[in-house]
Amino acid sequence: MDSSQSFREQVRRRRRQKIWRLVKLVLFTAASAAACFYGWRFLHSPSFAFGSVSIHGTSLLTEADVISLAGCGKGPLNLFNASTSRVREALSHDVRFQNAEAAYRFPATLQVSVEERQPALYVANSYRSYLKLDYNGIVISVTTTIPDAKAPVLAGVKCDIALPCATQNEINGEEAKTLIANGCWCVCEGANMPSDADAIDAYEKARVESGFLYMPAKAANAGEREPPL
Repeated sequence: MDSSQSFREQVRRRRRQKIWRLVKLVLFTAASAAACFYGWRFLHSPSFAFGSVSIHGTSLLTEADVISLAGCGKGPLNLFNASTSRVREALSHDVRFQNAEAAYRFPATLQVSVEERQPALYVANSYRSYLKLDYNGIVISVTTTIPDAKAPVLAGVKCDIALPCATQNEINGEEAKTLIANGCWCVCEGANMPSDADAIDAYEKARVESGFLYMPAKAANAGEREPPL
């Protein structure tokens, strides 16, 4: 009797121990999962700062620019949220740069290296500014001055006929005189009033002096009408 009762107690004790071990395992697993979840959220929080930015090859980019391009918004850099592929993709569409690379560097640095496009030519346009072009003919920027004296300036091209077809007041008086001086003998307007009043005065003066031909927009765009039956 005593032996059977002792055996049953041992079985109950072992069963309780197994249940308690199972409860401890469940509690430990739940605690570990909660710690991982909240730890992950903390590490990926936009306000959590981790890492630094290193920029090489340009002064046109700031740390704030790189942090924003990496996907961290306006907050501090967080390498757990930063994406080098996003930086490379964004910089590949920036016409100021010819090549761009972004990579992680030990221990906690986001390194961005770029190669700026070099200006090959400045082209004076009709908006009192200059188009800054690289050696591939890509417009890098539009400037009101010429900061780089190494690049030549294209301010006038010899032509016979000019066809302004962009916007109103596209050609001013000085630009009309440049056209005439470069050998242009005819202006035929395709846009709506692309020449301003000073340009028209220059055309009229050239017409009197040398037979310059000027076709204003209304005349050039009149077209033909079928005569009535």
